Amino acid sequence: MFLCNKCKRKFTPGPKTRFPEKEIRRAAKLHRQGYSLSEVQQKMKLRGYKISRWSISLWNKKYRRL
Repeated sequence: MFLCNKCKRKFTPGPKTRFPEKEIRRAAKLHRQGYSLSEVQQKMKLRGYKISRWSISLWNKKYRRL
């Protein structure tokens, strides 16, 4: 994590995501394990994350090999 000396805002390098990478990987893994997109969405909602089924589908494609 870095701090901008000019505006004093904190930031991390790399792609900006709305959700922690750990949770993105968790959602993708649940879908690969056979849960439907709706089921994964509900499980993530219980964890405090409001995620669209479309996002879960994209993450599953992105993290397929991990």
